[in-house]
Amino acid sequence: MSSDLILPVSIGSVTLENNIICAPMAGITNFPNRSILEMYKPGLMFTEMVSINALSFKGKKTVGMLEHLEKHKVPVGIQVFGSDEEYFNKAVLFIEEKFNPAIIDINMACPAKRVIRSNNGASMMRDEDKSAKIVECLVKKLKTPLTAKLRIGFDSDSLNIKSMAKKLEAAGIAAITVHGRTAKQMYSGQSDPQLIFECAEELNVPVFYSGDLFSMEYCQEILSQGKVAGLMLARGLLGSPWLIEEVIHGKHVTMSQKEIGDILLKQFDLFIQYLGEYKGFTEMKKHLGWYSKGLTSGKEFRRVVNYETSIEEQKKNIIDFFYHNKLKTPVKPERK
Repeated sequence: MSSDLILPVSIGSVTLENNIICAPMAGITNFPNRSILEMYKPGLMFTEMVSINALSFKGKKTVGMLEHLEKHKVPVGIQVFGSDEEYFNKAVLFIEEKFNPAIIDINMACPAKRVIRSNNGASMMRDEDKSAKIVECLVKKLKTPLTAKLRIGFDSDSLNIKSMAKKLEAAGIAAITVHGRTAKQMYSGQSDPQLIFECAEELNVPVFYSGDLFSMEYCQEILSQGKVAGLMLARGLLGSPWLIEEVIHGKHVTMSQKEIGDILLKQFDLFIQYLGEYKGFTEMKKHLGWYSKGLTSGKEFRRVVNYETSIEEQKKNIIDFFYHNKLKTPVKPERK
């Protein structure tokens, strides 16, 4: 597989070593987690999605989400969302100058209600001309390749991915990624590859596939069609970042519980170091849940770690479970 389907790919002036991309995921693809993903050598990783409104005012919290890009050896892109042309101009020029990302991506795919209500994310697919105008304006000002992530349409009555993609290509977009659901579907049902394949055949820029990429076999199936330029992995990486390596090399990776424990201890230390004790400790709990899914006594382990309040005890919980198959009795914290 690796020799036939895993290939370098050029996005504008940037050439990626391979065509496997780690998607931007809100609350997940921060620096500590990207450091774990980087171990498996994807072609490109993304930061969390950030607001152009907040970036335009250089919001401290939002700017902080983009720090440490220079510490990565794998190229990193920044994904932005919004809909105001003036804010787009301010935000992307600020990003380019301050962070020098490999790629800047516009999110035209997010189906979250709070994002849609502000006419951001997948709402941008409802006004093709405005979206294309924003892209055209930004491309003229940027040195960094500009890409976009889309869905196949906003709802089943407006499956406009092909017309939208063609307008963005004419406006100068360097590549697109398409998720095979409508915004109304959110993440229900199944991702439909057919419109994505058709879109890829009609465009000259690279088209990347997104949606339901949970197994090496399905990733192989999508790539073997010879239509898309590559894959953008997202939820399939939660608790199994080695999926990147499986797809690249075309064979399953067998992870012992101890090896998973090694990853978790490293990730935990990174979370505490870069996010602070409270946030790092809290954020790590969901990762412990993902990594323990499907393991014997995983449900009981999740009860233990969700009740835990001590960093040192949490590390001990990880070591006990992943190294020695032991569990302590969870103790509910007293209400104050």
